[in-house]
Amino acid sequence: MKPLAKICSCVLSAVLLAALLSVPAAAAQNGSKLDHTALTQITYWTPAVDNHLYNLYRLPGIVVTKRDTVIIYGEGRKTSVNRDDNNADKCEMDLYIRRSTDGGRTFGSPIYIAKGEEYYNKGLGETINNPAMIVGADGRLHLLYCCDVGDDGVFYTYSNDDGLTWSEPRDLRDELEPAMAWTMLAFGPGHGVCLDSGRLVVPVWAYYGGSYSVYTMYSDDNGSSWHFGKRASNNRDETAIARTSDGGVLLNSRQYSTPNASSPYRMLTSSLDGISGWSNSAAHTALIDPACAGGMCSVEIEGLPHAVLFTNNASTTSRNHITVRCSFDDGLTWEKSLLIDEKRGGYSDIAVDSKGKVYVIYETAMGSTVILATFSFWDAFCAGDAALVSEQTDFTNLAPLVSEAKNVSATAGENGEAKIAVTKAGEASASLDLTGTSRNLSADRTPVVALTVRTDGTQTGSAVKCGAYLRCGRTGKSLSALYQPFTVANDGRDHTVLLDFSEMKLCRGNLYSLALEFFSLEIDAEAGDGYVISRVAFFGNMEQAEAAFPPEAVPVESDTEAETASAPVTTDAATAPAGAAEPATSGCQSVAAGAALPLAAVAALSPVFRKRRRKTAGMPENREI
Repeated sequence: MKPLAKICSCVLSAVLLAALLSVPAAAAQNGSKLDHTALTQITYWTPAVDNHLYNLYRLPGIVVTKRDTVIIYGEGRKTSVNRDDNNADKCEMDLYIRRSTDGGRTFGSPIYIAKGEEYYNKGLGETINNPAMIVGADGRLHLLYCCDVGDDGVFYTYSNDDGLTWSEPRDLRDELEPAMAWTMLAFGPGHGVCLDSGRLVVPVWAYYGGSYSVYTMYSDDNGSSWHFGKRASNNRDETAIARTSDGGVLLNSRQYSTPNASSPYRMLTSSLDGISGWSNSAAHTALIDPACAGGMCSVEIEGLPHAVLFTNNASTTSRNHITVRCSFDDGLTWEKSLLIDEKRGGYSDIAVDSKGKVYVIYETAMGSTVILATFSFWDAFCAGDAALVSEQTDFTNLAPLVSEAKNVSATAGENGEAKIAVTKAGEASASLDLTGTSRNLSADRTPVVALTVRTDGTQTGSAVKCGAYLRCGRTGKSLSALYQPFTVANDGRDHTVLLDFSEMKLCRGNLYSLALEFFSLEIDAEAGDGYVISRVAFFGNMEQAEAAFPPEAVPVESDTEAETASAPVTTDAATAPAGAAEPATSGCQSVAAGAALPLAAVAALSPVFRKRRRKTAGMPENREI
């Protein structure tokens, strides 16, 4: 090729590559298209709102529809006790919704779903309790509620016009009771979620089998039929739900008994499908609670990191200090919070609209008033945090990020390289913690990893066989199903391997870490072995990665007994964990070349280098709600 033509070709290639990799995100606009509402509180309900028809308004729930209509619903309690039972939680109640189409500033007239007196006149209970709404994938609104805590019915109704009109309620007992003959059952309170598959999921707590337990109820046919999921946790009751970044669900439960000084915490459990495979229910010490219901929702706005918001009374003793906590790692940590109301509190629920406006509905004085608070998600939790709004997907200054080193020494090489030297045989590890650099990287959007690494030549053999695990989503912690093998030539040169996790079904959600294991073809890494990690980059697909890291013109030489750095690699029992997936690609070896990279970058990324193992009855008394 002639020099001028070669220059033109290079310029054209650079322009095309830049166009390919330059994908603007909402975060780059510094929230210019998002809501910026300052924290505002209005009184949503007092007895005067309904001409003193109701004494209390309890268990408020809230959702935002696909059209950004805000809908609030709850228990309008007429009397302090039931006609047939001296129990304030079984008094006569009505269920109605109110709609707002102006961001919660004003609400329309009540739209009644069920009235306790009418149910009582039919021979049923007058207690219409624990409503929970779900916004379906197609915009249909699904509403579930109980009659007399499930004793006299579990009802379902839906709306196809954004809540203006509703179908005739249908009692679900005949299809549910064969699976679970409960003594009592109640939803949420609050709302449910719709998964990517269209599955509708709502938390329920029931007295069944001698104890209070938490379950989910679900529909896979847009509400035509409903079923119970597997038991999620024991000795828990009122439960909030939110979607996790990997497409699963997170449950956040109140303990049944009043928490004591040693355990005043909320209990969390999660599942990938929302109905089974629940993680162990465990207390989260960041979520203190005085034994009261709370609310939870997810924030899923393009260009921003996936977040989970949780609202409750942040107190161990009293129903006050209504606080919204924010998690950017699916509830593993709750690093940010916003105090809404220091003096008042009660049951609460939370929702967010498409512009990031957050709505918190909460009781005060056991439902004598209800307050609606609104604020900007961006301004409260994102603005000014460079890691959260970063679009970085290419990391080269790695040495300052090394942490949690074990049996290795980590030093800085040229241009920020991380030099990892094994100092003791055994478990040798080091983490590159990027949480302070970028939190907006998702395995869904960037499932291809480019890793530039070289050996220092001390290893045995002409090539070193390695393995990589991708950790993403709440439950995707170094799963063997997310394993990729690769090789690095033991020649002291930089080699970039491309790892494609896009075909792996569990490769979803916030990316937390890339775990790397280094070992030779015959023996484990030993004291004195060394590796240099100079670059980690993430791409939306293999085509983008190969454009930025083209194959070497001259293949790396290897002997006949060792795999070459560019040879196809397969997984076998001697070199990979049981159940490891076959690689989607053999990887590309090249010296890294600079390029602008595409998608927004993120949460808790931690490549870890580890030494490879050698080849060898009756219900309890009522409690306050």
